[in-house]
Amino acid sequence: MIKDNHEVNHPPDTCQRGRISIQYRHDRGVNIIYPSLTFLFFEP
Repeated sequence: MIKDNHEVNHPPDTCQRGRISIQYRHDRGVNIIYPSLTFLFFEP
């Protein structure tokens, strides 16, 4: 779900790294707040 939203907003190239972080954090049980911050760090 979150991956789809991010994919629409950003190109797949940037998503590749962001996706890994999202899946890891989301799997731990953390939701939407941490993924957003992660993208800021991964985004150039």
